[in-house]
Amino acid sequence: MWPVIGLIAGAAIVSVLEVPAMVRGRMKKDLAVFACLLAAALTISIFYTLHVAVPNPTQLITRLFMPISKWLEQLLS
Repeated sequence: MWPVIGLIAGAAIVSVLEVPAMVRGRMKKDLAVFACLLAAALTISIFYTLHVAVPNPTQLITRLFMPISKWLEQLLS
């Protein structure tokens, strides 16, 4: 439980340091990207800390493009 609290505290510290400058600079797009990436990184880090199986992104890419690859192979052979 303490590692999860440490991760959340670290993300909070990074947010406190970065967000005010983005708000003052009216960088709405940058703030949105920052929030999404920080949330994704925090979620994956918490999953790894709690030993939850996190799927590999390359498996998803393989599943998506395998049918296209087979179709192109048949088309070009």
